[in-house]
Amino acid sequence: MPSNIENRRARFYDRVIRLDVDDQPDAFFNEVIETGGIYTTPRNENWKGSHLVEISLHGVSAFGMTEEEAISNWIRQARRVIRAEVSA
Repeated sequence: MPSNIENRRARFYDRVIRLDVDDQPDAFFNEVIETGGIYTTPRNENWKGSHLVEISLHGVSAFGMTEEEAISNWIRQARRVIRAEVSA
């Protein structure tokens, strides 16, 4: 099916879950640059107000206190979305 070939979310998910945890932030950042997503981190430790790391990519958004947590949450949410699409 062409939809499976062009499902960039599923292809990125399959690729990123196989990466070492240390390589995942670069993969996300590059994917955001290539596809127009959002990857926001606090500017520094003196940031006034609470601010979470935000990743919004391929129609999936996730947040976390750290980059690792936001990436893990994005992967978990993407898995839910992909499974829902497959079972629909």
